[in-house]
Amino acid sequence: MGTYTYYCEVKNRIREYPAGVYKVVADKRFNNKWFPVLNRLTTVSDRVWKQGPRGGVKLIKSPWDNFWPMGYITKNEKYMREFFWAKMRAKEV
Repeated sequence: MGTYTYYCEVKNRIREYPAGVYKVVADKRFNNKWFPVLNRLTTVSDRVWKQGPRGGVKLIKSPWDNFWPMGYITKNEKYMREFFWAKMRAKEV
């Protein structure tokens, strides 16, 4: 099974997670130990990216679903630039 890396961008301060970008590395299976953390983070995040084991990047949540491309953004330079900025600021959970 491959491992996926999730990058969750939280803009509003909440008690568990202050504003910032958080990185969670999880197995493909949902019964791993990170599922409760990942579930809570994706719920409170404004944007969530998922990077697969072969390097593909998907945008799986955004506040502007009509304006942002959902799905793979790997070949879009503008959206990949935003992803890399978020990736560089990410804090490991």
